[in-house]
Amino acid sequence: MAVSGSLVTPILVILGPTASGKTVVALEVARRIGGAEILSQTPGLEGLQSLHARLEERGVADRVIYDLGMVRELGYYTGSVFEVYDPAVGFTLGGGGRYDELIGRFGRDLPACGIALDVQRVHLAQAAEDALGAKEQPE
Repeated sequence: MAVSGSLVTPILVILGPTASGKTVVALEVARRIGGAEILSQTPGLEGLQSLHARLEERGVADRVIYDLGMVRELGYYTGSVFEVYDPAVGFTLGGGGRYDELIGRFGRDLPACGIALDVQRVHLAQAAEDALGAKEQPE
């Protein structure tokens, strides 16, 4: 079933002004995906820029893709969310994020973040990595 253009109300959310005085349009930001370059193009991402610098120090920054429109399906996340992929298999191995208010629902307010990995998927990814490594080695 097609949706008539007259029935669709465009959503435009304006965030701002930011500390730098610039107004950010949320839809524009949510479409951004890439590496470190999108962090410098988007005001308010100083925390992610700091994280990226630490990842560079450890030599793994080139393996990170930032997707500013990613949303996890659970309503208790209160900040950044992430997913873990392995290029050898092409599916998520796990994910997590920030959920400051979740623990408070059970008695004590504490800041929190976490990650869950699917052990079976991690095993499949390891097997795929091993198979790729075996193919790359000369006989």
